[in-house]
Amino acid sequence: AGDKNYQTKFISDLTGITPRINMALSTVRAANMRNLNFIRSFSTTYARLEKAPIQVFGVEGRYAHALFGAASQKSSLDKVEAELLKLRDMFKKETKLTEYCKDPSINKYEKQDVIVQVMTSKKYSDIIVNFMGLLAENSRLKRLDGVINAYTKIMRARRGEVDCKIVTAKVFFFFPLDAATMKTLSETLKKFIKPTETLKIESLSDPSIIGGMVINLGDYFIDMSTATKVKKLSRALKGIE
Repeated sequence: AGDKNYQTKFISDLTGITPRINMALSTVRAANMRNLNFIRSFSTTYARLEKAPIQVFGVEGRYAHALFGAASQKSSLDKVEAELLKLRDMFKKETKLTEYCKDPSINKYEKQDVIVQVMTSKKYSDIIVNFMGLLAENSRLKRLDGVINAYTKIMRARRGEVDCKIVTAKVFFFFPLDAATMKTLSETLKKFIKPTETLKIESLSDPSIIGGMVINLGDYFIDMSTATKVKKLSRALKGIE
């Protein structure tokens, strides 16, 4: 209560010093009120909404879960995901806006107003507009890409998608693995996931592994690369010597 009275007195003392200060004070008040509304809209949804299928930790994870809750409340989970991906593409193309968002010398309230205006002009949903305003208010715009990654990770888990990266040394036409090999691998790897889950394979090439392959499947890591075999052999020979 004492802090609140002190804040009230402080604001009262400032009011009326000059019209310019009074205008600046009004801007801060409005920004604080917007931030309070943003926080309320995200924090009051958890008890009665769909629970995220996985927990993503860290700052990005917390914001992603808050956004998931707000989107769930509006039955807009898929729409928000699509808008986030669109948002990522926009920031990649509009480098000046990206630099502006990451500039620590710009007042966060000014940055919040600009971001809200840009999001509104681009016809983003209220959820995205408010969320971007919240990130600006909390000086977290530089975390946007991480938040998007965290949100899409939650959504992939919700759809039962399991990411699998297969890295080989040689590139076969457009993909590192030919169709027949990929089919055999896919059928084998499906045994490691639940029947209700869907395997999403990303095939990559890395000449440094020399030969063989490296597989990342959820919590599984399988290294069958020639490079690793050579390292193991080298260590074994050194041990013998």
